[in-house]
Amino acid sequence: CLDGSLTPSWPYFRGQRHLASSLDRYATDMKAAFDFVAENEGRAFALGSLSQLLEAYSFRMVAIVDSDNSNVEKLYEREFSVPSLEVLDSLREMATNETSTLSGVQSSPHGPVIYVARLSQAGTLVFGAVDTSYFVEQQMKIALGDRGHAMIVDHRGRVIAHPKKEWTETSKDVSGLAVVQRMTSGQTGVLQFSLPLLRLM
Repeated sequence: CLDGSLTPSWPYFRGQRHLASSLDRYATDMKAAFDFVAENEGRAFALGSLSQLLEAYSFRMVAIVDSDNSNVEKLYEREFSVPSLEVLDSLREMATNETSTLSGVQSSPHGPVIYVARLSQAGTLVFGAVDTSYFVEQQMKIALGDRGHAMIVDHRGRVIAHPKKEWTETSKDVSGLAVVQRMTSGQTGVLQFSLPLLRLM
């Protein structure tokens, strides 16, 4: 479960703690890369160095938006459109000037993304859009017996990575599943699934 507050509560499967550790590390490092760029927005970087850093963490865009959303300055872009005013408003509502905050997984014209955002002291919004490719790659590495699998969801119970491609592409809402409710409520431990539940997933 990817928690939008960046204090992840991961499901611990028997022998699969490395997945939780890997995702936790990625989220922390991705946030640190974003914070570095946000805090040094006016600084000149060596040619290509900024792009290499952000691409390493699957960023599609990093931009600064003024207080009334009328001007967007792109610091980095990799085939990604400026989000709608509705998305920008939602990012501004969740952002603080104390720390960066992660959104849940959201749809975009370029596929599912997770936004990271913070406010500057002047009230400008700095945001980044991160695609979910890293999460999908990690999920594909996990096998639980002959018929089991791992599923990665955000803090709202929407799918970030799942063996069913359409569930990943549409960020399917699986918050109604008991196992997902346990993850999103912060519970951990070894989770055992019955065969009927595996068919649902």
